Amino acid sequence: MKNQKEDKSEKKGTKKKADKGANKLGAAQAASRAPETNLTIVKSELANGVFFTAIRSFV
Repeated sequence: MKNQKEDKSEKKGTKKKADKGANKLGAAQAASRAPETNLTIVKSELANGVFFTAIRSFV
């Protein structure tokens, strides 16, 4: 019984992380469609092949 509870909590945490990632992606897409904002989407690749996207505000 204890193992089942642990599995559920792991899945719940994974879903939260996925939702958070989806929210960031949505913000990046919104920024790319709004040229009047002062946001820049920065896409980079780390040395180990991992990609990341950041939204940077410039003044």
